[in-house]
Parts: sequence; structure tokens; C-alpha cells
Amino acid sequence: MTVRTLVPTLDRVLSFNRELDRVLARNVGNSGMWLPIMDVVERADAFVVTLDVPGVAHDAIDLTFDRGALTIRGSRRGPEYNEQDKIYVAERPLGEFERVVRLPETVDGDRIQASVEAGVVTITIPKAPAARARKIAILANGHQN
Repeated sequence: MTVRTLVPTLDRVLSFNRELDRVLARNVGNSGMWLPIMDVVERADAFVVTLDVPGVAHDAIDLTFDRGALTIRGSRRGPEYNEQDKIYVAERPLGEFERVVRLPETVDGDRIQASVEAGVVTITIPKAPAARARKIAILANGHQN
């Protein structure tokens, strides 16, 4: 498995996003924002985004695709505590989240599919047929072999 970027600029964007995630996690804490972890993989015919969102109902997730940007928003609600509850540990991030993935112009935004299973959202963004790798025949003396 090779980890690489979708496009050179995306590497810088993803690096910036990871650093921003670390800063927010350190400084925001459990203030109603969290950032689920995510993988973005390029395959021959599509890009696949997976996002870990345990405890988030599928109807609490909103996906949009606009001008090359896939935006994943949602929220995770936690238990309600009252004044008598003594909380010893509260580490699970709760509240709203948003992740944005910039994709190359060669994707087919009309055929994006998404599913969720066992707390993992899988989004498949097909490449446009013209952008897929294909074998090109070489002519020898003007004739195809």
C-alpha cells in the first residue's frame, strides 16, 4: 500500500488539515466540535473516502459535493447528565463535525454513492470515463496489431 496524494496541492491541504485538527483537538477539547478520522484512497476508477463516525445516526450525516469539494457534516449526541451525576471520565467527542475533501476536476459528481456500516461512512466518487487509465494501441506502419 502506498500513501500518496490525489494532486500535488492536495498534499499541502491535507497536511494543513491534519495540523489544524491537532490544534483544534488540543485547544477546543470537548466544546461541541470534533473531527472524525478519515482516509482518502485513489483507485483506478474512483476515489474512496472512509470516515469513522461511531455513534452517529445515518440521518445525522449530511454530504454535499460542490465545485470539486466533498463536504461531510454531522453531529453526535451524547447522554444527558444531571446535577447529581459525578462524571469521572468524559473523553468521547460530541457535537458537530465537518470534513472537506477537495477532489480533482476529473471526478463524476453525479454518480457519488455513500453508505454507512458499523460506524464507518464509505463514499465512492467515480472518476469520469475520460479520466480513467486505458490502454492505447500502437500502430506499426499505419496498421494496428
